[in-house]
Amino acid sequence: MVKRILSVLICALVLLFIYAPILLLVVYSFTESHVIGRWEGFSFELYAQLFRDAEIMQILFNTVWMLTVYEIAILRLFTAMFWIYFAALAGGVLAYVVYNRGFSRLRLTEDDLPRSWSASEKAAFLAEGQQRLRRSRWALAFLIPLLITFLSDMTTLFF
Repeated sequence: MVKRILSVLICALVLLFIYAPILLLVVYSFTESHVIGRWEGFSFELYAQLFRDAEIMQILFNTVWMLTVYEIAILRLFTAMFWIYFAALAGGVLAYVVYNRGFSRLRLTEDDLPRSWSASEKAAFLAEGQQRLRRSRWALAFLIPLLITFLSDMTTLFF
């Protein structure tokens, strides 16, 4: 119980240490004073001066322009990239499943195989299934990062 309270307290102090300067900067940006840290009353004068500055307005315009171009390009490229991702992922998963014969041998034991088979046939059949799984593990090194990247991109674009 004490550890939990202490950990919550430490977390709160760290967050306060991180976010307090940002909060103070926001609060003091609405002062009439030109020096941060001295409050002389509420005012929007500093923001009015900011938007009267031609250089700042050019920077703001360039930022909005670049963001617009970027978003349009991403939406155009996204359509093509989505299908490339999807095809690579679906093809890789399908190839993995087909190569491993649908994982139908994963939980098989010798008792599950036909009684007409000899013990050596049963052992060879089970060994081949295990060998296929071992040989196809390299595909997981390709499929898992591709799946994570695909889900990450979908999350970023749609949420």
